[in-house]
Amino acid sequence: MEKIIQELVNTLTDDQFLEFYEKVKQQSELIKKQKRLNEIDQKFRAQGIKCPKCESYHCVKNGHNSEGKQKYLCKNCRASFDASRNHFIYLNHLIY
Repeated sequence: MEKIIQELVNTLTDDQFLEFYEKVKQQSELIKKQKRLNEIDQKFRAQGIKCPKCESYHCVKNGHNSEGKQKYLCKNCRASFDASRNHFIYLNHLIY
């Protein structure tokens, strides 16, 4: 497989090679980002806090409500919610 790829690369012009290189680099970055997102997802799943709006596990602590209970912010849809009652406190719809 490596030999076939090397032969194909050798047939490219300089411009074609640069374009090919940029695409490979972009794909490599996307793969790295996806791996990192998967690692983050596993970390959040282990905490068990899930957004009631989009069901994402990418939630972080976001202060306390007036009763002193923990609030969370969904990093995916930006919803703020009280996990103990599992309902929204505030939905930031201006981001969309």
